[in-house]
Amino acid sequence: MLLLGLDVETTGLDVTEEWIIEIGLVLWDTQLNQPVRIFSELVLEKPDLALSKEIEELTGITTSMLHQFADAPDGRLFDKIDQMVAQADLMVAHNAPFDRGFIEAFYQRWDRQFPQKDWLCTLADVEYPKAIRSKSLIYLAGAHGFANPFAHRAVTDVLTMFKVLSHYPLEPAIKNATSPKLSLIARVTYDERDKAKEQGFRWDGKNKQWKKTVRQVDFKPGELPFEVNVIELT
Repeated sequence: MLLLGLDVETTGLDVTEEWIIEIGLVLWDTQLNQPVRIFSELVLEKPDLALSKEIEELTGITTSMLHQFADAPDGRLFDKIDQMVAQADLMVAHNAPFDRGFIEAFYQRWDRQFPQKDWLCTLADVEYPKAIRSKSLIYLAGAHGFANPFAHRAVTDVLTMFKVLSHYPLEPAIKNATSPKLSLIARVTYDERDKAKEQGFRWDGKNKQWKKTVRQVDFKPGELPFEVNVIELT
């Protein structure tokens, strides 16, 4: 199986307001257990873009680096990404909703559409041992006996992700990734709110509900100490 790992470095966390500054792609052959294609590119979406000190310190990417080495997105970049996506059986990212959200918004800004492909999230879909106390890539690398020499750089984060993933069976992760997602709404009173908290539900202040998103394969309604309304997410 060919997996395409994707990581993006950005100017911030809000997909509606921030910009991509680096894209890293690694095509990984699960039989060979190694990368077969690697692509990395600094991206300058705005000619006058200036990075915050926080982002420069986090990624090691500076404003001067971007203006010296990055190019504005063009057909060559999108064609390269599309070509690698077409080769892959599955997209993989660590915290996939973040990277997927940014790459799809990036395509839309440049009047493109990101190719349709299923995604696996190594943060949420891999069944790590209970002894794993954190799922950050830096921690996971250390827990598996190695270090990422360039943390928060796109392509090295992808390589780190795949090295961690290679320690685990892929089939359960794919099953988790492809399972429908359910939104659970706890049917609890104000006095019962601690029960919802204990089960990992979070307060949705806008809709005034205790909510939690789970995979369908993990949902066991009889194990909850209260009833829930279930909404299947698309």
